[in-house]
Amino acid sequence: MVKQQFLATAFKLFSRRERWVFSILFFLGLFGLVGLASIFNAKALIEVPASGGSLSEGLIGSPRFINPLLATSDTDKDLSYLVYSGLMRITPNNELIPDLAENYEISSSGLEYTFTLKNNLVWQDGKPITADDVVFTIEQVKNQTIKSPRFPNWEGITAKKIDAKTVKFTLRQAYGGFLENTTLGLLPQHLWQAVEPEAFPFSPLNVEPIGSGPYQIAATRKNNQKIAEAYELIPFAQFALGRAKITNLIIKFYPNEEARLEAYRKGEIEVLAALDPNTAKTLTQEPGITLKRTTLPRIFAVFFNQNHAKVLADQATRRALDQAINKSKLVDIVLGGFGLAVDNPLGLAASSTTNLKTLAKPIEFSLATADTPELKQAAEFLQKTWSEIGASVTLDIFEAGDLNQNVIRPREYDALLFGEVIGRRAELYPFWHSSQRLDPGLNIALYTNSSVDKLLESAREENDPEKHLSDQTKANQTIKTDQPASFLYRPDFLYLLPQNVHGVNLPTLNSNAERFANIYEWYRNTDQVWPIFKNLVR
Repeated sequence: MVKQQFLATAFKLFSRRERWVFSILFFLGLFGLVGLASIFNAKALIEVPASGGSLSEGLIGSPRFINPLLATSDTDKDLSYLVYSGLMRITPNNELIPDLAENYEISSSGLEYTFTLKNNLVWQDGKPITADDVVFTIEQVKNQTIKSPRFPNWEGITAKKIDAKTVKFTLRQAYGGFLENTTLGLLPQHLWQAVEPEAFPFSPLNVEPIGSGPYQIAATRKNNQKIAEAYELIPFAQFALGRAKITNLIIKFYPNEEARLEAYRKGEIEVLAALDPNTAKTLTQEPGITLKRTTLPRIFAVFFNQNHAKVLADQATRRALDQAINKSKLVDIVLGGFGLAVDNPLGLAASSTTNLKTLAKPIEFSLATADTPELKQAAEFLQKTWSEIGASVTLDIFEAGDLNQNVIRPREYDALLFGEVIGRRAELYPFWHSSQRLDPGLNIALYTNSSVDKLLESAREENDPEKHLSDQTKANQTIKTDQPASFLYRPDFLYLLPQNVHGVNLPTLNSNAERFANIYEWYRNTDQVWPIFKNLVR
């Protein structure tokens, strides 16, 4: 008060001219300080990810089994990865980190893995997640009636509840790749325990799933036939690794690539996964587009079912069919160069030599594959090539879900153009061990070789990377020589999305679904904050 009176008295003593000068200087100083503060504030603030925004992606094929135990199609695997979570999770750096698990311990023998769950975990319906859910899930995987494609990874492994938060896995023999098995999405026991094993494929829970993953299904749009056309997903607030930032995720389904591309050009969807390379080259010319690319540990081959087509039981015939293929040309035509020509199950580079040797006698067989541009084009290339050496090949093109359910599982094909995901560890056991010949096994060439079996068993148990590779390499060479399949190429995974979608980092994918490895960190919106508040923003 005294200071204010002093200033008022002093101001009155100023002359009129002095008062004008003082006022001008005062306001100039005030505006200067505000301006400096504004400049300083703008420079000091940093941009951070923020919640909000939506993203729409188109998939080929309608979902049937949004269930990590039953999923076989890419659409089913994609949605399962979004809705469910496992004990561990892969990162874009190809590292395994705890997801539902708090920590784990491995015994000195390598035969026991003990996992402890995080505190306060819940399912998307609010029920608590416990060790019972873990044990229940593994028991269902191993139930032969359910015929889970994940069975080979869990054969000979038991899961035991120690307490409400602790589970111990005991392996029959050492298994170097076991830890990656624990990325398997877990099922809620309280919902699935009433479902008989025979009824697993028919449960409504397969299309109305409840999991614990980064996203949960908020709404379903169906057509007149009650088939899902789109799912709307929202972040699951209690996801163990933190709430996802993109608040609205729309997944739409299309019968084939042509319909999906039409929807993209109309602006109905923004994101395209597993994009055809030739299409990718065209679309990336448009502004505001990013093309993500990563290597796939996936081998595409023609698998010969010798039991179904006796003409393919002759090794010389199979070798002639293989040697006739110009695989480098196939990669250029079908993949636009986005891939690698191979001639072995490990996916190592193939030689560039071809040998158009006419077959001893004309043969006829059918070639089954999925209704995708890439595979149809590859099938047509093979049909033309093989006609030049005396093979008449009929092409059977199936919708992806139909192919898996009605052709591959019952092994109803002469030859099958299909892909196998050998994984980051290049594990050949699930695809070439004789025990995996029948559904749900993945030995779709129905291959049998006792020496290969022994090598694959040894490699599967081996923790030493060099010894594992040695056994795998020996098995690889024998399989290549036996020619149960014609190995063609390893494709690149191409992912098209808007430039303003940030945080998308692709690991080396075991499956297309793993593009969502860190989807909870993706964002479109940003905030500006002081650096000290950076870690407080969610």
